[in-house]
Amino acid sequence: MIDRVHLFYTKDDRSLKIEASQVPLSCVERDRFESISSPIKKREYLFSRFILDKILREQFNADISIFEKDSNGRPFLKDSFGSISISHSKGHLLVGVCPTQFKVGVDIEAKQWNQNMMTIAKQHFAPDEVEQLKNTRNNEQMGITFRSLWSLKEAYFKVICTDKGIDVVKAVSCDLHKGTIKTLNLSYHLSPFSFWVYAEKEFSCGVCIQRNNIQEKLKIVDIFSNIEMEGIRLLSNLENKSVM
Repeated sequence: MIDRVHLFYTKDDRSLKIEASQVPLSCVERDRFESISSPIKKREYLFSRFILDKILREQFNADISIFEKDSNGRPFLKDSFGSISISHSKGHLLVGVCPTQFKVGVDIEAKQWNQNMMTIAKQHFAPDEVEQLKNTRNNEQMGITFRSLWSLKEAYFKVICTDKGIDVVKAVSCDLHKGTIKTLNLSYHLSPFSFWVYAEKEFSCGVCIQRNNIQEKLKIVDIFSNIEMEGIRLLSNLENKSVM
C-alpha cells in the first residue's frame, strides 16, 4: 500500500518506441485505445499507460492491472491500493499517487503559442487574478502565471469530482505573489485541502490533496533520471486560517 504522496514527471520526446503489445492494458483500456482515431492522441494515451505501468512496478510492486476508471471517467486504483491522478499536456506528463484515505488531483499545463490568455482570464478568472496577469513583466511571465493559476483550479476540480467545471474555476482565487489561495464562493470549501504549485518556462503544475495537515515536503521526481525537481511551493490556504 502507499504510505505518502508521490509525484512523478516526464516528457515524451518521441525517441522511446512503444508498441501496444508492450503495455498490459485491460480489455476496457485496450478498447478505449483502439477507439482513438488521432495518432497524436493514441501516442499520448499509450505513453501515459506505459509510464504508469513503469511507476507502479518500480515504485509500488504493482502494475497497471490495478488501474481503472469509474463511470465518470475518473481514475482510481483497485483494492484500496491508493488514490491516483494523471495529467498530460503537449507531451508533458504528471502523475500523482497517494494513500487511499485522501484524494489527489494533479494538472499540468504546457506552453501554448496561440493562446489568448487575457480573453480566457477575463471570462473565467477572479478579478485579482486578472490583475496578476496584467502586472506581469512580459508575455513569458504572463504565460507562466496563467498556466499556474489554471493548473491549480483544474487540480481542485479533479479532487472534488463535480460536473460544474466553470463554477469551480471561478470559485477559487490564487495569489501567486503572496502564495495564498482562497474561495470566492461559499459553496466550495477549501478547508479540507492543501495546494501546491510548480512552474517553469515550458509548463506549470498544480497539485491539490484532500487533506489540510500534510507536514511532509512534497517533491516531483523525474521518472527516468530519478532527479528531484526543485521549486514546488505550498500555498497558504486562507480558509484554514480563518477557521483557526
